[in-house]
Amino acid sequence: MPDAAQAQSAIDLVIYTLTVAAGLSLVIERILEVFKHFTDFESKRGDEGKRNEQVKQSLRSAYDSAQQLKKALLKYKTSRNIDDFIATVEPATQAAIPERRVMDIDEMDDQDFEHHYAIKVFPIPRPSLTKIKQRAFLQLAAAGLGIAAAEAFDVRLVGLIFDTFRDHRLLDTIVTGLVIGGGSQPVHVLLRFLTTRRVDLQESQEQQKPAKKTQAKAVAPVIPSRQPLVNIDYDGGVDPDKLQSRNLRPGNPDKIVYHHTAMHHENSFQAVVREITEVKKWSTGYHCVIMPNGDIEFFCRWDRVGNHAYGANQQSLGIAFHGNFHTRGNDQFSNANGQFGNLEPTDAQIESGARVIALWAHLYGIPLDFESHIVPHYLVKPTACPGSNFPHGKLQEAITKTHGRWQTGKAQQEISEYKDMPYVYA
Repeated sequence: MPDAAQAQSAIDLVIYTLTVAAGLSLVIERILEVFKHFTDFESKRGDEGKRNEQVKQSLRSAYDSAQQLKKALLKYKTSRNIDDFIATVEPATQAAIPERRVMDIDEMDDQDFEHHYAIKVFPIPRPSLTKIKQRAFLQLAAAGLGIAAAEAFDVRLVGLIFDTFRDHRLLDTIVTGLVIGGGSQPVHVLLRFLTTRRVDLQESQEQQKPAKKTQAKAVAPVIPSRQPLVNIDYDGGVDPDKLQSRNLRPGNPDKIVYHHTAMHHENSFQAVVREITEVKKWSTGYHCVIMPNGDIEFFCRWDRVGNHAYGANQQSLGIAFHGNFHTRGNDQFSNANGQFGNLEPTDAQIESGARVIALWAHLYGIPLDFESHIVPHYLVKPTACPGSNFPHGKLQEAITKTHGRWQTGKAQQEISEYKDMPYVYA
């Protein structure tokens, strides 16, 4: 249909423009890393050699990103194939990672997280004046570089969407520059949304084509539901960019370790993060935390080594059920009297945890082996985690059912799309 064809052509144009914007954003991010190392006098004072090395790595990353964008633009201009162009540029939206030794998480202090009291109130440190000035400078620099890049590459997003802005070139350039300077991740999310929309339009066109005339009575086609089956939102967890060049995983995981947080179930997810990063001073912790109401909270990037199971961190993913399910004995960490809230995970926790574990198992090819591949913490190291009252059989049954239900083609298609997301594969 003409309207659908015009809509798809317009989406292709927007996708192309957004892809260029994402590439420019990535180059600007690498340039700002260089600025940050030059201006971060407070944290880098007295370590000139380390700062110089970080500057060199950032410069190399910026150069590599610029080269990828240049090749992608050349390919698009010569082939005029929007799908090939997107396939060339999209991998560049995941920032280039310099070759570095994998951080040995197991060299950290050998202490079980669940053997520490939860702290409900944390003092929030006030940033120094130097840090405030640095952040302001980097934000202004990002906006300025974004506007300059939009003008230099003649990239304007607003006018493509709203006709009234086509005559306001300067305003469109400023708004587009602010979008580019805001980082590649938001542009990447919008790009993926529009790419999916373009596929929907193609399917709609196919469905609306007139059927061939036959002797049989016409039957209305059944349009399959587009309600997602997996439906797990993942964005890299807590501050994923801080792990860009650290905690590198040597390969894809072959084990999933499940825990309890050993904290009162009424504590927030932010309290779990603060306990690990601010009190214990670890760079990260679990890859995922399941809250009592079934909410799924991601902490560590999936493509990075987490800190959750001493001796098995580098080859495993860690998932924790929020609460304390250790009820055996009457030591100070026991929850036999309910001092830490719920005595066992809720049904919503078990269901959500099973969905995340099933997704990981499909995504990374981890076998449903509950003795060596999907295991409680105490099978990795002597510990009470995830608690004597944890319902292992109930969780294993839920994992097996969900994993089997996602063997269908539609679910497998959704799972395969996770492979193209940032912060997923090593």
